[in-house]
Amino acid sequence: MGVAQAMEGNNARMTDFQKSFACLNRQLNMADNFSRGKDRFLFFSLFAGIGIPASLAAFYHTKNPARLIPVFILGFSWSYQYDMFYGNKMVRVRKEVERLLKEEPEKFYPPENNLIWTKYQYTNLKEDYNKNI
Repeated sequence: MGVAQAMEGNNARMTDFQKSFACLNRQLNMADNFSRGKDRFLFFSLFAGIGIPASLAAFYHTKNPARLIPVFILGFSWSYQYDMFYGNKMVRVRKEVERLLKEEPEKFYPPENNLIWTKYQYTNLKEDYNKNI
């Protein structure tokens, strides 16, 4: 076994290690962001749980329809966040990402003068990555 073959084997192992490390790091970051979002959602739920009844009570006492505006705003944003963290919104988003990357990849190419990769290099990088998966 020559030095060139040994270096080539080491490079292949290092590339595989870097890819697996990048994937694990991505998963860790996503889990971290998701758990932070769940924590923020608990605080927002407390705020909405106080704000919505207070707005309804203010409307009941003043008969002013403007007092109902926070009910709709808080209710809509609370429902969105609930769906994000406890519903299936993340699954729907991931499926849409997969569809976009498969059917409309040109929307996500880097700009032409980005000084890192040309469009051709980026496309080949993606194809090489897909071959190794």
